[in-house]
Amino acid sequence: MSDIKKNIKVVPNFPIPGVSFKDITPILENKVLFKKALLQMADLFTTHFSDVDVIVGIESRGFIFASVLAFHLQKPLHLVRKKGKLPPDGLVRVISQSEYATVELETQKGKGKALIVDDVLATGGTLKAAQELLEKAGFTNAGSLFFINLKYLNTESHYKTQSLVEYDSPVSA
Repeated sequence: MSDIKKNIKVVPNFPIPGVSFKDITPILENKVLFKKALLQMADLFTTHFSDVDVIVGIESRGFIFASVLAFHLQKPLHLVRKKGKLPPDGLVRVISQSEYATVELETQKGKGKALIVDDVLATGGTLKAAQELLEKAGFTNAGSLFFINLKYLNTESHYKTQSLVEYDSPVSA
């Protein structure tokens, strides 16, 4: 097991009964592990997404990884936010059902090949909404990059998706 994965804290029955929350706080608090994780994600980018024009961060924890990767890879950062967080000019929005609630995502118009970066791929609802949103906003989908993929929750194939850490079951190592 990688030292990154073994430092992700698994919290059973949080935030609701039956959910096995993957707490990445121990990684973020450890400068060596955080740097290692981001450099490994940058390697995934270089291997699979080198032709990307823009890095897209999904609110909120996706901003952590997307902003550092955009800086490290010398790519512009584009944000996907919850309703009411962006100025209204040129705004595009979609309504999505996430793992816990209905959310309305918004972004500004743009162009280029966009790579979606987020912390966790769970059921795929937020990813699908973000892909739809970016397409409506004028971007081309180049794929997605996640810190964690909860493979047991997303059986649907997602276009060109990579992840650093994968879980095959709620409590798998």
